[in-house]
Amino acid sequence: MSIEIICDSGYSAREWVSKDGERHNIFIKDKNGEVGWIDLKTGKLVNKSQRNYDFVEEDDAKIIIKASDKKLFIGIVGDDEVDEISMARLSLKEATKRFNSLKLGDVEFELNLGPSREIRKGGKSNWAKANITVKVSNPDSIEEVYDSLSDIAFAMLDLESDRLLNDQQA
Repeated sequence: MSIEIICDSGYSAREWVSKDGERHNIFIKDKNGEVGWIDLKTGKLVNKSQRNYDFVEEDDAKIIIKASDKKLFIGIVGDDEVDEISMARLSLKEATKRFNSLKLGDVEFELNLGPSREIRKGGKSNWAKANITVKVSNPDSIEEVYDSLSDIAFAMLDLESDRLLNDQQA
């Protein structure tokens, strides 16, 4: 049976068949790691993620699996993805508001971001890493400093990922 797997950005999936042919699964990952797998023999989705992944309508699918005339659509049920981002943003806003209310006078603020990402190539795991630190005095907005630095760090991470995938040395 020929299977086609289509993944949104930030998702990956791979087909696996046991040597004896008894098990046939699709393993799924998102940007945070393992999501789980679909047992194609039973049609069951095993969710190992803390997020609410399940079978969804085509418009909501993060992963589409096509086999002959059948299609499976896997996505996040509810507004889980939006809620997770907005809750993290709300937490950041509240924390910076509390910090700014301390009235510490002159403050040196150092922010260090070091995102990493697993790159699978040739059956081996490699890690792309980026690390950037900035030190500012009395920032007007800690959030703006963080957002800018985060954008830079993830752009660096994308470059490092490309280098690993293309066997380029820095």
